[in-house]
Amino acid sequence: MKKIIIIISFLLLGRILAVEKKTSWAGYPFASYSNETKLVLGAFFIYEYADSASYKFQLLNNSLFSINKQYMTIIMPQFTKNDESTIIDLTIKARKWPSSFYGIGNNTLEDDEEKYVPIQYEAELEYKQKVAEHLYLSGIAQIIDTRMTHLDSEGELAKKTIPGSEKNMLTGVGAAVTLDKRDDKNYSTSGYYLSFRSVKFTDALGSDYNLFKSELDVRQFIDLPHQQVLAFQGLFRWVTGNPAFKILPDLGNNIRGYDSGRFIDNYLSVIKTEYKVFPWKEGFLRRVGFVAFAEFGQVASEINAIRMKETKCAFGFGTRFLILPESKLSLRFEFGFGKDSTDMIFTAREEF
Repeated sequence: MKKIIIIISFLLLGRILAVEKKTSWAGYPFASYSNETKLVLGAFFIYEYADSASYKFQLLNNSLFSINKQYMTIIMPQFTKNDESTIIDLTIKARKWPSSFYGIGNNTLEDDEEKYVPIQYEAELEYKQKVAEHLYLSGIAQIIDTRMTHLDSEGELAKKTIPGSEKNMLTGVGAAVTLDKRDDKNYSTSGYYLSFRSVKFTDALGSDYNLFKSELDVRQFIDLPHQQVLAFQGLFRWVTGNPAFKILPDLGNNIRGYDSGRFIDNYLSVIKTEYKVFPWKEGFLRRVGFVAFAEFGQVASEINAIRMKETKCAFGFGTRFLILPESKLSLRFEFGFGKDSTDMIFTAREEF
C-alpha cells in the first residue's frame, strides 16, 4: 500500500506570443515521501507550440527521482495537423521503481506479496490518420524491455516460475480504429469516444513472447448546467497467447483505490463514473475544480469467468487545477479508496 506522507508543489507558468505563432509552457516541481522510496523529487513540464498555418506540437514530461536511486519518467511528444487529419503520438517510458507481485488472479492475497524493483524501458509510436469525419485509423509499433531486480529469494519471481520473471523484450505492431466525437480531448464535457486497438507481439520481430494485446474503450460525457459534467467509461482489455506477467491487464493500474500490480490476469473489465465541476467562472478560481468518482472492475483468466460477485469497487474524490486554461489541461490530486486499500494520485491530464 502506498503511504505517501507529503506532497509539495508549486506552479511556474509562462507564455510567449509571436506573430501567427504561439508558444506556451507550464511546469511544477514537487516532493513526496514513502517507505519504499524515501524522499522523492520530481517535476512535470508541458510545452505547446502552434503554427496557425499548419500544425500544433505538444510535449509532456513527468519525472520522479528518489534518494534510493530509483526513477520513473514519461515523455509524450505529439504532432497534430491543425485540421486534425493527422496525429502522431510517441510515448517513451523509463522506470526503476518499487513494485509488488501478488500472484495472478482476481482473489490473490495481501500476504502473498513479493516486493521487487523492475527496470523497464518502453516506447510506443502511433500514427493516426483521419479517414472520415471523427473517424481515425492508426498504425502502432511498441517495444518493451524488462528485467527484475531486488527479488525476494523465496518468491516465485526469483524461482523463475512466472513467465516474464526473467529478462525479456517484447516487440509488436498493431492497428486501431477510433471514433472520437468529444468536444475537447483534454477536458471533455460532451460527446462520446469509441476505440478498439490490438497489438501483435511476435518473435518474427524479436519478441521473447508471442501474444496479442487488445483493448476496447468506450466513453460518454454529459454536459450539465453550471459547468458540471458526468462522465462514464467502459474499458475491456485482454491478452491471448503466451504473455509475460508484466503485460497482463492490471486492475490496480486501472481503478483508483488499489496499487499498481494488484490483481492481474488475462482479461480485465472496468466501469468508471465521474462527476466533475468547475464552480467559478472568473478570476484565478476559474482554474479550480472538483471531482468525485466510483469505479468497478475485475480480472479473470477467461472471459466466461467474469462474474458480478467478483467485482472490486473503489470510490474517491479530488481537485483539479487548470495549468493551461486555453488548452484545458489540468493537474489532478485525488484520493481513492478500495477494500482495505487507499491510493493517492497526483498527476496531469484527466483519468479519461
